[in-house]
Amino acid sequence: MNDHTSSQASIDCRYLRQYIAQGYLLIWLDHNIDETNEECQNILKLLNNVDNTINIFTNPDECVDFFTETNGIKTFLILNNILGEQIIPLIHDIPQLDQIYIFSRTNLSSDHEWIKKWPKIKHVHSEITSLCNTLKMVIRQTNQDSIITSVISPNEIKESKNLNELEPTFMYSQIFKDILLKMNYSDNSIAEFITFCRNKNFGSTININRFEKEYHDKSPIWWYTWPAFIYSTLNDSLRKLESDTIIKMGFFIRHLHDQIQQLYDEKRDSFGKKSFKVYRGQGLSKEHFEKVVKAKGGLLSFNNFLSTTESKRVSSMFALSASTAPDTIGVLFIMSIDPSISSTPFACIKEYSFSAEEKEILFSMHTIFRIGNIKKHVSYDQVYEIELQLTADDDQDLRILTDWLSKDVEDEIGWKRLCNLLIKIGQLEKAEEFYNTLIEQTSDVQDLIHYCGQLAFIKFQQDDKKMWVWYHVKINELRRTTSSNHSDFNNKIITTNMNLSEDSKTVMIDDSDCTSASEAVLKCDVMSMEEFQEKQVSANAFRFYEKALADFERNLRSTTIYNSVDPVDDDLKQTCPLLWFQRKMLEIRQKYLHPTHPDIARSYGVIAPLYSEREDHYQARSFYQKSIDIYEKILPSNHPILACLYNNIGLTYECTSEYSQALFFLKKSLEIGEKALPPDHPDLNSTYGNIGAIYQLLNEYSNAIVYYQKRLAIHQRQLPLNDLKLADDYENIGLMYNKLNDYANGIVYYEKRLAIHQQQLLSNDMRLIDSYENIGTMYSKLNDDANAIVFYEKALDFAEKYSPSEYATMFIYSFRIARLYEKSENYWQSVFFYEKAVGINRYLSSNPLNLALCYNNIGAAYTKLGENWEALVYLENALKMKKSCSSEDESCLGSIEDNVNRLKELLNENEDQSE
Repeated sequence: MNDHTSSQASIDCRYLRQYIAQGYLLIWLDHNIDETNEECQNILKLLNNVDNTINIFTNPDECVDFFTETNGIKTFLILNNILGEQIIPLIHDIPQLDQIYIFSRTNLSSDHEWIKKWPKIKHVHSEITSLCNTLKMVIRQTNQDSIITSVISPNEIKESKNLNELEPTFMYSQIFKDILLKMNYSDNSIAEFITFCRNKNFGSTININRFEKEYHDKSPIWWYTWPAFIYSTLNDSLRKLESDTIIKMGFFIRHLHDQIQQLYDEKRDSFGKKSFKVYRGQGLSKEHFEKVVKAKGGLLSFNNFLSTTESKRVSSMFALSASTAPDTIGVLFIMSIDPSISSTPFACIKEYSFSAEEKEILFSMHTIFRIGNIKKHVSYDQVYEIELQLTADDDQDLRILTDWLSKDVEDEIGWKRLCNLLIKIGQLEKAEEFYNTLIEQTSDVQDLIHYCGQLAFIKFQQDDKKMWVWYHVKINELRRTTSSNHSDFNNKIITTNMNLSEDSKTVMIDDSDCTSASEAVLKCDVMSMEEFQEKQVSANAFRFYEKALADFERNLRSTTIYNSVDPVDDDLKQTCPLLWFQRKMLEIRQKYLHPTHPDIARSYGVIAPLYSEREDHYQARSFYQKSIDIYEKILPSNHPILACLYNNIGLTYECTSEYSQALFFLKKSLEIGEKALPPDHPDLNSTYGNIGAIYQLLNEYSNAIVYYQKRLAIHQRQLPLNDLKLADDYENIGLMYNKLNDYANGIVYYEKRLAIHQQQLLSNDMRLIDSYENIGTMYSKLNDDANAIVFYEKALDFAEKYSPSEYATMFIYSFRIARLYEKSENYWQSVFFYEKAVGINRYLSSNPLNLALCYNNIGAAYTKLGENWEALVYLENALKMKKSCSSEDESCLGSIEDNVNRLKELLNENEDQSE
């Protein structure tokens, strides 16, 4: 059987990870594929040499279902001309369909009229070798563009006080290199990686089996350049910092580096002392390109193994090709290499590569360059040339960074060192991912306690208090499994199950659930006031917590006593026991700990929201500020925990209508979050929404839209298209456009909101009628009466069906619809809805103005219809109701008397004429 993936109607989720790692899908769709046919087998063999994960389909529907289920993975599609002409109009605008190639074994000119219509058709081929050459270039381009770079400007190096202020990827890729190249690996590492690949479905079974059987028969460079799963899996894991894959591939990274180093050492003398140039063409996002431009004179690192060539022409073509992609700048890197710089090994791999067609020079991972001149390409205006100089072994800036790294994580080795760095630079999610991977791979009690302690620290900084408690409880369990509390656990091996079931994460306040006083204290730390009261703590349980406080104080006693404590009002014990408990804990900590101890800061941070729950926002603010004052002294200025506190104190200012101060703190929170957190982090999402709400309260609707849009963008990347949170975002943005009198845009967002609500809500949900009314109102303001009527009628139908007692609402909708029909000169429909309004008004408390308006307008409509006698009846009724109205209301009715008199005169004249 060939190495390609077999046809299937729906993508198997087990294989999805393979395509994500690869970064693209290659599909061949042709009615006439027959894998038993010799010609077809030859074509497949050649295509497999390009990419042996090619997917083959003979059914168009199955093919389209397949690549539309892959969540935006770039897709390259091969079609024959007949099928292409039929199917391309239907699929051309699917976003993930990137490029189409027509492969017809009959001669076909690319100037065919139907081909000109579709810009995604890039090439037309009648020979398989020509098609394969094109695909090789396209796949190589995709691989080139997937390699990420990190930049650090000269000012960042000079002005930054610590690692937290530098680009994270630059830091941890350097640590990766140090760790991976110092670790020792055995054949067992290879076996573990193969098992890992099979479990994760990285690559086809045939390719994994081949790697297992032939690994030692071929060189690491050969495997790296082999068009299968090794290259894509390695580079994707390094790009995304995927802990499990990197750890499993550590042996291969080490082997590949060692071969490059060996070849460098062997050929070093042949290079001579003269510098030479190599080239690399790829695409950079506009944002990243601007960052490189601003960092001129600084450092740029390639965080993967770096592939270059001696051919400027070939690299220029790659850069030119990349420039055609949306929001992408084509870049030609011109790299000056001093062969005497021994810290960065490189090798010409032509003799060792899977494909020996060109002179490729491969550098080991994390190669660092100095950024030189940046200018437009001489031949291609849309391409920029960036000159890079390989950094010398004694480069001053590089030495500063290396010294920082050594100093900041000098106490740890191996993966612990990397995790420590990730925490220091605020990459908490990645640190957590690594620690969880390490937990799965060890049963050593000391390591498990260390990892749980670090995870508890991470969870506290993420404000996940329940999981913070869970890890502390787990640490206590681990310690109880040992023979003593001595710090040396003699490497005792245990089999504790570290998997976190939902039940095990639940925190209870029952005294029977607390196996120690310290656990009782921890569990109270994470409870809200409402939760505490819901538990209905018994007198016995409360005595247990009082005992816990006594034990807690006894454990903290030392020779030093600090006298500055916040006294606790004992009345709190009855009115708010949880707050009393936390205040007592703070009192104990203040008595025995240094004033800037992080546990005191944490106590302030736990107490503040309890005051917020009591709507005592000034006290809450005071405790948040005390927590901030300590953390600002002991944490880096851009630490995520400060971002959280700034956000929370900002919300207390919002609650007291001090919006400028609220905005000040929320923006401080955002400034940290945008630097220290991943772009889709929930805390960023929350802060964007909070800032948008403040601008809305300040009536600065344009600014509110900016931040609501940022929150929407995160939700769109994270959530299903019909998630109710998206509907809320659309409502907020639509409302802001409405406030700005930009009704056209307001309608766009309200209609998106309505579309989600119609899919997700029950048919009687009141949010539906809200959308109908708002959309109708905005159409009315745009003088689009027809659409306004449509939505007001939907609102009225909803009210009649699901809220039949909401007479005031139904009256308003009926009246508005009648007015719109009247404005559109559809007087019969106008009369119908005014009559409906009159009927509804009977169920409302007496309101003569409503009836007077309806009667007056019905009379006017009948007049327009020439039904003067009917008009007179209603106008006279309007006149009667007017007499019951207040003088202020009368002004709304105009001169009904004049209308009645004129109509009577007209009717009398008509009567006289008829006589």
